[in-house]
Amino acid sequence: MCGIAGYWLSNGTQTTELIQAMNRLQKRRGPDDEGYWFWQNGEEQGRAFSGEDTTPGWKNQLPDINCQLSIPHQLAFAHRRYAVIDLSNAGHQPLVVGQYVLLYNGEIYNHADLRSELQNLGAVFFTHTDAEVIVRSYEQWGTSCFERFRGFFALVLFDLRAQTLLFARDPLGKAPLYLIRREGDLYFASDIKPLLAACPEERPRVRNASVAQYLKSGLRDFNYQTFWENIHSVPAASWLRIHLKTGYTEQATYWQLPEYRNENRSIEEASDALFDLLRQSLQRRLVADRQVGFTLSGGLDSSALAAMYAQLPNTGKVPAFTVQNNNPAFDETPFARMVVKAYPAHFEHIILDGEGFDLMQDWNDFLEIQEEPFHDPALYADFCQQKILKSHGVDININGAGGDELLAGYPANFLSHMRWLKKQGPGSFLQIAADLKGIFDNLSFSELWQILQKRKHPTRRESDSFFRIPQDTPPAISPDFETSMRQRMGPWLMHYWLRSQHKNYMQVPVEPRLPFLDVDMVEYCFTLSPALLIQDGWTKYVLRHAMRHHLPKEVLWRKRKMGFPFDTKNWLLQHESALKSMLLRDADNPWMDTSAVAGAYSGLLDSDPQMLWRMVCLSGWHIKIIRGQTSGL
Repeated sequence: MCGIAGYWLSNGTQTTELIQAMNRLQKRRGPDDEGYWFWQNGEEQGRAFSGEDTTPGWKNQLPDINCQLSIPHQLAFAHRRYAVIDLSNAGHQPLVVGQYVLLYNGEIYNHADLRSELQNLGAVFFTHTDAEVIVRSYEQWGTSCFERFRGFFALVLFDLRAQTLLFARDPLGKAPLYLIRREGDLYFASDIKPLLAACPEERPRVRNASVAQYLKSGLRDFNYQTFWENIHSVPAASWLRIHLKTGYTEQATYWQLPEYRNENRSIEEASDALFDLLRQSLQRRLVADRQVGFTLSGGLDSSALAAMYAQLPNTGKVPAFTVQNNNPAFDETPFARMVVKAYPAHFEHIILDGEGFDLMQDWNDFLEIQEEPFHDPALYADFCQQKILKSHGVDININGAGGDELLAGYPANFLSHMRWLKKQGPGSFLQIAADLKGIFDNLSFSELWQILQKRKHPTRRESDSFFRIPQDTPPAISPDFETSMRQRMGPWLMHYWLRSQHKNYMQVPVEPRLPFLDVDMVEYCFTLSPALLIQDGWTKYVLRHAMRHHLPKEVLWRKRKMGFPFDTKNWLLQHESALKSMLLRDADNPWMDTSAVAGAYSGLLDSDPQMLWRMVCLSGWHIKIIRGQTSGL
């Protein structure tokens, strides 16, 4: 994983200060190497330069950007590298191959297979990097090459002959790529901060619609919009080509979820195929030249990955990390220990203390890391966990993210599944009864009440009085099973989960690898009948069946799902005094009456702690990110 940044200036410039500043803001993304490339209309090749952190092998070959009085150019590329595959100098970027110049962030896990296929077609390679495979694949197959990649990527490819810029992202949008256009100019980067730095004289305005959606329902990254006007993400599973001579823009989607589910598969057929796909996905993500580790929560998804790792040939012992909760009611450590005990030769089990991961320790810094308001203070705990993994020498974290979205693992899926069953006819009565039993077996009364409350429309008149901007009815998760599954896997939810996790990990940096979100896994699971996803009151039934011979029964058939438990209400209560003081200092907040929020703090804490959290987070974001001040916490 890496950081990329650049711009196209229609009238050109002489100075390199801006591109260097943009690249510095992404330094944590790529501590291993730094590179620059510039092009002016009329040039045949462009010019490459080294930077302060460029590896010695390239520093001796390239002129130092800091020694140049001026570099006339219109197009600028900048790259920061975090090397995890092929640690040699060959991975330096921007990569120039013939008429193409590539900026790339990500990993193509099947690059060796693609390399062999391309060599058989006559391609000649000069490196062993996946970056060169991307360029040669585009030479051979054009934009259809993106359908062949298995991994994650955000890339910018410049064609010197055609004078076109091509932007593309992986099918689920795991690697971020932001754009902003201003008066004929174009800026792009892996983070938002470089784009804000590119517009110092007229900073983009905050997008009120994004603020309203966040305040009202917690919705973020909807339809690839950010909290700033005109800054948006390149859509997942899409490419965008800009013709620099004319300004003409092409855009296309190259991948989408399967249209129909297959109702005819047996549970044996489905679970066997799922097992094979999960094994293939995990094998792909073990290819690395740096230390791999596992996050083992004790839940079904991470436990399935750990058990699958133990089935693979020629696997050594790797660290597996579990966060221990001091509240026994929420502690999953016993389940994680059962998994490690079943496969002692494969894991070094490291227990992390879940206490002390308190956002108040790094409130201002973490707001800068996330760049936009976020869903819960628990996100900071995940960031702390990655820092601890790094301190243990782990550079790549394999975890079970995406399993709930893929296999209907949320408690709320029970309700939409019962609606689906009802449509199947009178014979579905027993399965509906099993779903009801599953709800009461797997959920506490408070969790059930929370789900039922979410079925209500998210508007609340009592909170509307705090808002200073229009509060239109926000989009909501559909009650229909299939529609809600697609919403969670698409930009309604998944894009935010991946974006916020990515920012956490790359600030350390640790590379996240997510076997459940392999594109082959996703395609297959979205062809499975709902009857295989939830059955006899159990969510993710097909995964449980697939792992029935490989996991302890206590893990496989757990009654309650815990996830990563965090008591937001208690956190808000614990820090009430400091947070109320911050709200009162934010009296000029343009989106809400923070004084009124501070006055109603206790009532909001009881009635809707998640709404209160969003107000608190937005206030802190306004003070730190918009006003550029510390919040005093």
